[in-house]
Amino acid sequence: MEHRLLDCISLEAFRVFDAASRHLNFSRAGRELNITQAAVSRRIKDLELTLGEQLFQHVRAVIPAGTCRR
Repeated sequence: MEHRLLDCISLEAFRVFDAASRHLNFSRAGRELNITQAAVSRRIKDLELTLGEQLFQHVRAVIPAGTCRR
């Protein structure tokens, strides 16, 4: 059977990504999920490493990658 990328990503990682994307704030995402802001950050970093893509740009507010104009 072929190895698929989605098989390597946990449901928890998707839940954290979803909350962070909706709130655009790791602290609020953590409060929703009952985990710390640092835990959200760590899980997003792990997901980014797994996917090989940056998912968020960290500026004053967390925004989806590719939407920030400097």
